[in-house]
Amino acid sequence: MVELTRVIYLDLLLLRFLGEALFDGLLLWTTARLVGRPQNWGRLAVASLVGAGYGLWESLAALGMVPLPPLAARIGLVLLVSWLMLAVAFDLARPRSLLPLLLPFYGAVAAAAGAGFAAGFLLGQGPQPNGAAAVTTAGLTLAVMGWQAPRWLRRERLQRASELLVRVEVGGRWVEVVGLVDTGNQLREPLSGWPVVVLEMEAAAPLFPESLRPLAAQVAEGDLGAAGRLQRSPDWAGRWRMIPFSSLGTRHGLMLGFRPDRVQLGDGRHQVTLPAVVGLSVHLLDAAGRYQALVPPDWGEAQTLPDVPSPEPLERRGSA
Repeated sequence: MVELTRVIYLDLLLLRFLGEALFDGLLLWTTARLVGRPQNWGRLAVASLVGAGYGLWESLAALGMVPLPPLAARIGLVLLVSWLMLAVAFDLARPRSLLPLLLPFYGAVAAAAGAGFAAGFLLGQGPQPNGAAAVTTAGLTLAVMGWQAPRWLRRERLQRASELLVRVEVGGRWVEVVGLVDTGNQLREPLSGWPVVVLEMEAAAPLFPESLRPLAAQVAEGDLGAAGRLQRSPDWAGRWRMIPFSSLGTRHGLMLGFRPDRVQLGDGRHQVTLPAVVGLSVHLLDAAGRYQALVPPDWGEAQTLPDVPSPEPLERRGSA
């Protein structure tokens, strides 16, 4: 009878434990950078050891030295350990403060795992993935995310700080869009001297009667021959404006605009009402679709003079 002997290399287990601790520490550091939380290196180290301890337990379970629970129990245990890691690293006394960390934490895990999985099979031999390439790529993914996070956050804050909610009302119709405060928008309507809010034609379409929408689009695209037909509508005859402008590639252009009943500017908490003329752009103002209007810079300064509370988030809405 042959007696089988299992050999366990403690140095390999120790190496894996240290590798897990290093990876978990990098993951927690990246999470802190993504949410802008300060890092306490001592707490991060202890939390990394907690995660590495779970990894060591799984390694021993794979060797048959400790019991391995069912899959459902393992998933619950992984969630519990990850929460414990966040609690130790950031705020053990206030569990609710950890909720904003969950999405960045698991998002970083998913990004690193996806990149590592792809690199492992891309650089592997046939169906056998390259483990070293997978681990290295996953670690580099976390490092790049953590290193670039402050720049992303600064850019996001600057973008949000320059975004305002713009509501335009005409004859009982209205639209609400996100507008960007644009220091380059110095347009003024010649007759009134009012500033011009540039609005995408598609976003402004619900403001017009259906019979005027195709005509307004034609004039906005440069067909001035259709301008006379716009004036035939009794409700809109006195509203239309032709606004001179200059831009890159257009030295003396004319932009179709109109005088609304009211234009409101909001920052998500308050609103102000200011006189303005709305100019129509047939081109997308932002290819990503994040904003649909350009707000004059003096309007951006007016957001410090709130008059009406408005808890609404910055999102595009409108009336038909």
